[in-house]
Amino acid sequence: MDASTTLEIIARHLALATRPLADATLDLESFQRFLYALGWEVNDLPAPYVALAARVNEVVTAAEALDGSGALAGIAALLDKIRSLVQAIRGLTAVPSGVEATAFLADIGERLFEVLLVDYLTEAFPFLAQLLEALHVIVATPQAPTATRPAFVETRFLFDEIPRVIADPGSIPARVYGFGTPDFDFALAAAHVQELLLGLDLMVGVGRPDPDAAAGFQAPRATVARTISTELVVHVAEVKIAGKNELVGLSLLELPAEGSALPGMILQPRVPPGIQTSVAIDDELRLDFRAGSDLARTFGVFVRPGEVGVRYPFAPGTTPPSEGFGAELSWLPADATLLLGTRGATRLEARGARTGITIDIAGTDVELGLHLEVQGAALVVAPGDADGLLSRLFGRSNLVVPLPTRRGLRR
Repeated sequence: MDASTTLEIIARHLALATRPLADATLDLESFQRFLYALGWEVNDLPAPYVALAARVNEVVTAAEALDGSGALAGIAALLDKIRSLVQAIRGLTAVPSGVEATAFLADIGERLFEVLLVDYLTEAFPFLAQLLEALHVIVATPQAPTATRPAFVETRFLFDEIPRVIADPGSIPARVYGFGTPDFDFALAAAHVQELLLGLDLMVGVGRPDPDAAAGFQAPRATVARTISTELVVHVAEVKIAGKNELVGLSLLELPAEGSALPGMILQPRVPPGIQTSVAIDDELRLDFRAGSDLARTFGVFVRPGEVGVRYPFAPGTTPPSEGFGAELSWLPADATLLLGTRGATRLEARGARTGITIDIAGTDVELGLHLEVQGAALVVAPGDADGLLSRLFGRSNLVVPLPTRRGLRR
């Protein structure tokens, strides 16, 4: 998909987001219902608002005329109609009876398109809407009734927040979950991780932890804000040990504040006793542990602002081995695996993947690492899907573009 096709898709969705405005100006009842949701009670439908419906219909017609080719002339014409519609909304001077004119015009001019966009995203792309809400790009604020307005939920789409998030992705944990503050929302973080892992077809669940292990992971009861009550458990593989099937995975537990220390999380490997340091799960999956890793005792790595450490819930004060800990799950299929697209056409493929966790220890310093590497990842552009220039340059051969896909996080 080239840039012009992507732009066409975005423009089409922006156009479709405006369609409810035409429905809202069909008659007085529809207009009243639409504006009441925005916090306004009106008594009539002025002609300039009825005229907006014609502009909306022009926008939608232009969107439906696009043929998917990414032709810039059609896209430019559509964007021009969208811009004209937004300008017409912001240029409204007519005010329905029953509202305070200055406040109404300021609100409608600034917020009407934002509400249309948020409503469209919520219906058409709920996951994206939830993500933008978590990032505080979409903000919904309940407003109490006043002498001039009913109670309503003020919806905003804060466009200026998007470049801020892109420029500082490290701020996302704080923005979304409050990590680094006393109000860290572990339950929300666990819910999002669960949703992601379920989408990857992993066995995952959220529940209450073993009370003895939870108590062992925490400082003395008198110094903690509350006890650990939430645990996310992920099973990544099933192995056979002494003739029995055992599950291998990890847990993510909340770590409430302890004294002046802010709340954080605990990562606990879940490794059954007797497991070998290298296990072939099936023909394509392999699980390997770093030599010297502590596989016999239960432990967890806690992470909170400014501190990373290791705790043994059933053996407090235990010194972890200097070798630390490492576990890596490798997926090595015999042939390239299709990730997106269709075989024989333009596609995204990979030849394997490795993911794992590491715990490195140097004296009293502990460093936690997470990594993911997709091996042999490539974008394969089939000659039949290429534009004229690429076809002339590469003929009938596939154009293979290797993609860098190693990502890591260390704390």
